[in-house]
Amino acid sequence: MVSRALERIGDHGTNIAEQVVYLVDAEDIRHRRPERADGIEPGSPVFAPGVTCRYDGSVAARDVTIDIRVRCDRVHRPSGAGKSTILRCL
Repeated sequence: MVSRALERIGDHGTNIAEQVVYLVDAEDIRHRRPERADGIEPGSPVFAPGVTCRYDGSVAARDVTIDIRVRCDRVHRPSGAGKSTILRCL
C-alpha cells in the first residue's frame, strides 16, 4: 500500500516536471523514447514466457508470459494491476 502511494507521488512529480519544461521551453517531452545503447530498435518483438518477479523474497507476479509482436508504447491497466512490476522484470 505504501509502495503504491510512493509510486503515485513519483508519477505526479514527473507530470509536474513535464509541465514545467513545456511552459518554459514550449517542448513536449512526454512519451519520448530514449535512445538505446544496446542496438535494439524500439518496437522489437518481445517474448518472455513464465516470468516470475520477486521483491524482498515475496512473489509480486507469478508465471506471467509476455508476448509483444507489434510496436507497443503504452500499457493500459487499472492502478495497482502490476504494470510497473512486470516492466521492471523485463
